[in-house]
Amino acid sequence: MRDETVPQMTALSAVDQYVIDIYCHAVRHGMIECLDETARELGLDRDLVVSAINQLMDTGLIIRDTCNPSLYLPIGPDVATALLTYPMEREIYQRREFIARIKGSFGTLAQSGALNGNQVPATAAAIERIDGGAVLKGFLKESGDACEKEIIVLQPYIEDENEFDDLLQCFHVPVDRGIRLRIVLPHRCRSHLRSRAAMKRLIEAGAEVRTVSRVPQSLMVFDNELSVLGCGAADDCVVTRVRAQDVVKFLIDHFLHLWDTANPVDVAEFGYAEAADSLQQDIAKLMAQGYTDEAVARRLGMSVRTCRRHIAALMGSLDAVSRFQAGVRAASSDLIELT
Repeated sequence: MRDETVPQMTALSAVDQYVIDIYCHAVRHGMIECLDETARELGLDRDLVVSAINQLMDTGLIIRDTCNPSLYLPIGPDVATALLTYPMEREIYQRREFIARIKGSFGTLAQSGALNGNQVPATAAAIERIDGGAVLKGFLKESGDACEKEIIVLQPYIEDENEFDDLLQCFHVPVDRGIRLRIVLPHRCRSHLRSRAAMKRLIEAGAEVRTVSRVPQSLMVFDNELSVLGCGAADDCVVTRVRAQDVVKFLIDHFLHLWDTANPVDVAEFGYAEAADSLQQDIAKLMAQGYTDEAVARRLGMSVRTCRRHIAALMGSLDAVSRFQAGVRAASSDLIELT
């Protein structure tokens, strides 16, 4: 069984130490201006310096200054690390997918009794871990490309707006292909300019977006068969891929419960207005349970200042002069249910 889409593994030769030394030299000085001076400072032959710079330029770790081509400028170490490791992470992801497909294929044969006439249970992993960062993004892209019907998503707010944008960007291609996308985000996304812009792009492309007070953990389900459960898109994130159908069904039910209670996002009217009733109910419940302003804000994923503004509006609507009185009046007005 051969998968032509998986590239053959290529041997990775060790980077010579002098190449690393020259890159570090460029980073420390912000540039390499004179090859002879660099060779002298590092105690290297000039030809080695030229060879190293050519290697670094081939990999994109050093570029020429557009205004002065005799200057060689290094890119940042973080970008350099990503450039060097992403191809390997991508290949690791492709290998894992290939292994999963092999296991699934032989598992199907075994389950049908086609191997040696015996009924052998399938051995494909129903639940497995996926590292975050580039590997996770590669997996989301592959899963989105393979999706045929629908993607459902629960996504907490990510403080790093670039990470948040990158994550939502993974869903644009499937939506453009006509795949249905339903995504639930926390209310706080309504108050951030970049997250509002990201939601608007998705909605205009055809996605359905709703918000709730709190999304505790990220969840993505592709075609009601494959789900990814995790903590977000940060580089140190670890997520779990789930193929077990009973678990996937449970996760879908969890999504549908939140979806039914969530507030639709209207691109023509962003902000908390559409979610005001939902926010007031959640704030009233947390106040009735004795949470402080800081704890309420933390639970709802918003700043303390914003939370206090909503608490003041709630107390004003209830004509209450204290938190206790607000709790009593919220219960008597059926804003919250006491058990």
